[in-house]
Amino acid sequence: LMAQRAGHSIYLENAMALYKRNEGKHTSAAEAKRNILLHLHRNGVTDSLAGISKSALGFAAFPDYDFARPQGAAFAVAKVVRELEEDGLVGWYVDTNRRGGYYLKTKGQQAATEIIG
Repeated sequence: LMAQRAGHSIYLENAMALYKRNEGKHTSAAEAKRNILLHLHRNGVTDSLAGISKSALGFAAFPDYDFARPQGAAFAVAKVVRELEEDGLVGWYVDTNRRGGYYLKTKGQQAATEIIG
């Protein structure tokens, strides 16, 4: 926030810092991974051309959280998504028009099926 005082611009403490949006909430990395795998599986995101954004994965990983902006959801889930990629469960695709997203790979489909039982 910015305020004017005696003709000079001064920056006030960010009001968002005063309000802890997701205070008291906790989702483990394992639970976030599970939520992502199930979200991709239930929505049929198994094709590289149908990938979804990292922020969408963030909202799926932390369904009860309140993110002010999509970038916050993407930032919150970045490490979890990287681990899923390293484990070969999800993949990233981008086309020549710079459109792309994350999708469930075969190994991830198998993991999601096992979770569902």
